[in-house]
Amino acid sequence: MTKGHSNHPTTIRSKDTILNLTDTQWAYFAGIIDGEGYLDLLVFPENGINGYCRREMRLVITGTGLEFLQKINSWFGNDAKIYTHHRCKQAQDRGWRPLYSMRFRHNTIRTILTNVMPYLILKKNHAIILKTALDLMREEPSEKREIELLKLQLRLLNIKSQPGHRKKCHVKQDIIITALLEKHGLTASQCEKEGRKQC
Repeated sequence: MTKGHSNHPTTIRSKDTILNLTDTQWAYFAGIIDGEGYLDLLVFPENGINGYCRREMRLVITGTGLEFLQKINSWFGNDAKIYTHHRCKQAQDRGWRPLYSMRFRHNTIRTILTNVMPYLILKKNHAIILKTALDLMREEPSEKREIELLKLQLRLLNIKSQPGHRKKCHVKQDIIITALLEKHGLTASQCEKEGRKQC
């Protein structure tokens, strides 16, 4: 257990959810995020590169145990949505179990990141970037804020897969982020160098 933390429940009110978890539960959930979690920050231009950009924060836990995910979700007041992903025919023929994913809402993600941060290991850098982005998104919209968010998104993308070796699911975001940076007179390579200095 991290020094300075107790095992008494911590009651935290998010927008409409009260979380009442012990430090042991937070540590346990951090292990789940490290092992089965997916953290991401995506950007979607609504009307082309020069239009409004919508951002989507993601904290997703995947697994084949539906009851397990439902139990963890109950810790958070059943705030997350659980989705069923149908296996391909080849996987079904091999007898693979159905795959489920549990996705949390933005307001709960902020609370979760704050509390699991001391316990995360593998996904700690992902969480730091997302928490920083969430704090920025609370500020008034400005060009400076937009550039900083894009830089954070690029750093997170580079943690997941290196430039030139992008996973298929990351290629589209890479193209969008690069185009948005160029709109502000920046290149992805400049921001990557800056990001390496900050690490």
